[in-house]
Amino acid sequence: MDEEFRKDFLELELHRLDCLSSNGLMETFTPAGVIVKGVGGLYYARDPQGEVHVLRAKGKFRKQRITPMVGDRVRFTPGTGDEHGWVEEILPRD
Repeated sequence: MDEEFRKDFLELELHRLDCLSSNGLMETFTPAGVIVKGVGGLYYARDPQGEVHVLRAKGKFRKQRITPMVGDRVRFTPGTGDEHGWVEEILPRD
């Protein structure tokens, strides 16, 4: 992908996310899944399609002394390329 196309694509994507966020629609597009494994600060969450995502917990959980656990249902931002995604929210435990 050439650099100019990449910049245009990223600018368009940021604009789209900004529109979703300002309209309160962002939560609709935040994937959900279940944590299936946790090792050394990395969490592996399986989405409804069966894909496993490697995630890190945001600092807000550490500040609140909340640790994601296997079996927790979470909302997350998937990683891109080789980057890890982020656990955004731990849904209420049953």
